[in-house]
Amino acid sequence: MNEMKLIIYGIYSQLILSTCVFGVINVKDYSAKGDGITDDTNAIQAAFDAQREGTKSTVYFPAGNYLVSDTLKMYMPDVSGESFLNTKIIQQQKDKDIFNGEYAWRGQIRNLTFIGGAKQLNLRNIRTDQGMMCVEQCSFTDSSDFAIYMAPQSNPMHFIIRECHFGNCAQVLYTVCDWTTFSDCWITTARMENKAAIEARGDKLLCENIIGVPIVTGKNDRWIDFYGSEGGNLLTCKNFRFGGEFGGTTPVYNFTKLDKNMAGGGIVLEDCRISAGGGVKKCAIYCEEIPNMIVIQNCVLHVPALILSPKINLSEYFKNIPEGLLYYDLLGNVSLSRNNAQAISLMDAAKSRDTSPEAIAGQLDSQQTQIALKKIITKIEQLEDQLPADTQFNGHKMKTDKFEYIDINLNTHIWDMNVLMSPTVHSNNEYMEMAQLGDDIVFMRRAPGLWPSVIVRDVEVDVEKTPFISWRQKDPGNNPLPNEYKLRNETNKLDPNIIMPSGYAIRVFNHQSQESVLLHEIHTPPWYDYRAYDLRKALSINKGKVLIDIIYYPLGVYITGRPGSGHAIPPEYQIIDFIRLESE
Repeated sequence: MNEMKLIIYGIYSQLILSTCVFGVINVKDYSAKGDGITDDTNAIQAAFDAQREGTKSTVYFPAGNYLVSDTLKMYMPDVSGESFLNTKIIQQQKDKDIFNGEYAWRGQIRNLTFIGGAKQLNLRNIRTDQGMMCVEQCSFTDSSDFAIYMAPQSNPMHFIIRECHFGNCAQVLYTVCDWTTFSDCWITTARMENKAAIEARGDKLLCENIIGVPIVTGKNDRWIDFYGSEGGNLLTCKNFRFGGEFGGTTPVYNFTKLDKNMAGGGIVLEDCRISAGGGVKKCAIYCEEIPNMIVIQNCVLHVPALILSPKINLSEYFKNIPEGLLYYDLLGNVSLSRNNAQAISLMDAAKSRDTSPEAIAGQLDSQQTQIALKKIITKIEQLEDQLPADTQFNGHKMKTDKFEYIDINLNTHIWDMNVLMSPTVHSNNEYMEMAQLGDDIVFMRRAPGLWPSVIVRDVEVDVEKTPFISWRQKDPGNNPLPNEYKLRNETNKLDPNIIMPSGYAIRVFNHQSQESVLLHEIHTPPWYDYRAYDLRKALSINKGKVLIDIIYYPLGVYITGRPGSGHAIPPEYQIIDFIRLESE
């Protein structure tokens, strides 16, 4: 009886790893051999195709050596091997990737060893929000390109790489993600020239608990190139062993530029061992540019903290940067190098700088603003009254009886543009002018770029009487907009025959819970439809009264090929027909 139970249990265990049991797709069910002799490309691709055609499933590789000769296309990157110790995928063509995943929004890749080829994981998440990808317990060896490549436009993603091994890969990681966590890994580099093992081009990169063994060439090889992205990008390295003894190469080359208007990029090295005696730049951080923050703390330094590019003139570099936007410090380090003169000079120059804000490029002065606004008001006064084409949204019908809605305008509430535009040092009214014309509210751009807003303060909502917030933007009248959105001439000037329609966003802030909720954001047509949202759902409140702020962002329009697309420029404008609280 016991033997029969064992046999039945063994059969059941095998079934778990076969197709359609618990959603697992076994590549051997599609004729993959994994014998290190047979080319398994077609068989493995058939398994990935089955994954695409069926429900979300894990493609499973039993132990084996799987030879491939072409790139394998994944449609849902959910892949697992038995163990990276005994499950290997070997690319026989040096110029071919191993896995290519164009829809790497959410998924995991684990327990596999990748050998050879160009990019071993070539992944992309095309701007799909709330992405989450995890690569864990994998080994990457002998790639001729990046072992892991998260392609451009993959920004809205938390990308996690943990407990992995990298050996002799041309480069280790390329990431543009909003947040990348790279932890508990071993890296032995290849022989590199004029490049880094890691290229960080996203918002945040955390490298933690990393053992690094550099194969030093002395040909401008380094560990991390930090390019960052717009506004607040951060590189943090904790418990990173950047080489041992007195060898090694430069931990960080910084290319992130100083931001004079907002909280810009920063570099933090904490609890690291830094050996860079074999690098061209024998320092912890080499600055082609200087970011807004550099902190090196509790590190063992065998080399100077930083070296500045010869092109950097410290007497000019920090001019017109307001208080609070810079921070540089060396804290609690043990240093075998006494030559920290450049780090000290940088800190001194930052402390003694001129902190008066720099003038805003392209800003209309007060007189130009009033002249432009007067012309716009004249045009608006000629517009006829408009009713929206569609008076329903989210199942809610627009209220027309004045007893069923409460208007929110400049006469009833405070519309505040004096606060700083987050996260900059300039107030919203330096970038935007506001005026009321009858029942309409007009916003006109004074300066190009960024995202100025107006805060409608202290709006009391009785969710039992008027639970819906509604609004509509008014059509300025002399459209239609060309299909290709050609709103400007070749010199990027506004076409005088076309009034620029503008995208917008609306957010509400709950005073009691301190929660901020984005209700709506739009950059492309239709702009002029009626919109309504149930605040009971948005704020999770079913009864009583709640005090909120309404934050309205007049935005630009995304136009292919236009620099700064998505941000308006002077004197573009838009008209709010109304913002209301409505009954159900």
